[in-house]
Amino acid sequence: MKFAPRTKSALIAFACLGIWCALHVPAIGLFAHVPFVSAVVGDEPSPLYGALAIMRDKSPLGLRNLPQLYYGPLFGALAVPAVLFDAGTQFVAGNIQDAESYRALITRDMSGMLVASRWLAVLAGFFALLGVYRLFQSKRINPEGKTWWIWLAVFGIALDPFFFKYSHFFRHWIFIVTVLIWNIVFTLRIVEKPEDKKAWIGLWATSAFGFGISFISLFYQAALFPALWSWIKAKRMAALKLFFVYAAALAGAMALLVAWNPFPYLRLVRMGTQSGTGHTLRIGLPSLLSYASYLWNNYALVGALALGLSVLAWAVARDRVRSWWWIVVWPGVAHLAFFVASETNPPRYLLPVYILLWIVLVGCLSAVGPWLAKRRLAKPAALLVLLTLTLSGANALRWSWLASQTQPEERLIEVLRGTSASSSVLYVGRLLPAWHGPSSYKNYSEACLDYESDVFPYMVSLPPLSGVTPIHVEYWCFEGEISDDVRGYATDIIEPQGESLESNVYEANWWRHWDTEKWGLRFRAIKGNLSL
Repeated sequence: MKFAPRTKSALIAFACLGIWCALHVPAIGLFAHVPFVSAVVGDEPSPLYGALAIMRDKSPLGLRNLPQLYYGPLFGALAVPAVLFDAGTQFVAGNIQDAESYRALITRDMSGMLVASRWLAVLAGFFALLGVYRLFQSKRINPEGKTWWIWLAVFGIALDPFFFKYSHFFRHWIFIVTVLIWNIVFTLRIVEKPEDKKAWIGLWATSAFGFGISFISLFYQAALFPALWSWIKAKRMAALKLFFVYAAALAGAMALLVAWNPFPYLRLVRMGTQSGTGHTLRIGLPSLLSYASYLWNNYALVGALALGLSVLAWAVARDRVRSWWWIVVWPGVAHLAFFVASETNPPRYLLPVYILLWIVLVGCLSAVGPWLAKRRLAKPAALLVLLTLTLSGANALRWSWLASQTQPEERLIEVLRGTSASSSVLYVGRLLPAWHGPSSYKNYSEACLDYESDVFPYMVSLPPLSGVTPIHVEYWCFEGEISDDVRGYATDIIEPQGESLESNVYEANWWRHWDTEKWGLRFRAIKGNLSL
């Protein structure tokens, strides 16, 4: 049976989407929640709170100046379908009857809407891969239209361990990477044909959407720098006029987004003068050294190939790479410059740079391919790239396997459920992902929160979950601060050691995922004899 080209393309896209989704099932689950999703990953609740505020007020303005939503308002609005889906399925299943019962349910267990929202991240990751596919269809980066360069770029990014991992989580990173890739796609179209108004509209829509998620997307306007420079030198006034129209329209969209929810953007005003925003500008060597170590530990081969092939491409195929190289590189430079000056520097902050390294690698390889073939160097280069792809994919799949397993916290919770009622267990650390007795929530809010949280008094007032045995644990944040009185009456004191799977320590060097005995989370009994 023969299909029309568009039908064939659609079928291939759906098949690829199915494969992409299947790869995410182990760590996310479908309707049955795997243990890993019981623990909320940092920053995921923020947009969900925004969606809940919209639904509470039955208005998109419900999230206005909501302190819990420290991302752009579009991120909160984007979460509304996930919350509606979860609420609908819970209602059909008979678990809730009205808004108040849904509030009680998600206060105790938000894994339902968490799973639903994570599947939105999976779709965003797939849309990013579609952008990579379109990018390598461009005549500027792949003038011969060789299919293997397209698929090499797609597979390289799809199996990148950071990209693969963060396409599982409802955090802003995967959406920002999607914006970055499509910004480059539309910029290349504009460079080829400045009068292409559809490309300008596409760039505007992508950029406005990105700003509605996070201010970080503004850095990716740097992709336009090479085009602007060439237009100014050539005095191409028509192209410059379109750029100013675009800039004005983008500024207008940004103003509307800020007016919609000023809080996340006003936080930026404090940068450089006040800590607590997470991004206080403080230029120094530590951040640069940290990011250099992440690149060395995780991207030594990718980075070396991207750099080496770039040098070779500029030497033997200058005309071919100059048409796109700076368009791809400038956004990475702008992104890196900002985060090097940030007070915090976890490995994930360089995720857009990691993706751009793959684009540069494959783009330059396609440019020097004929030169390598003439000198019988094509096979060694292909083997190096294949080795890079294999190692990258192995790390991604290793993480997926670890995430699908019962987590150490889950095993500890089962132990705590089996403790006798007369035991007084003290846990040194953050709240465990389980339903607790009322006194545990009260104790945790008093011992470990330096701000007043109204959620814990509410949780104390809720009746027990049907069929779920609550755990009774007291909390203390730091062992060194435990008083002698507390040490005296506690029958068991437990302290975590090692790192959870979501720790920055793991991401600083992905090979640590292969040695969980050394780096993984475990527990030790400071006092008592619980079998941990």
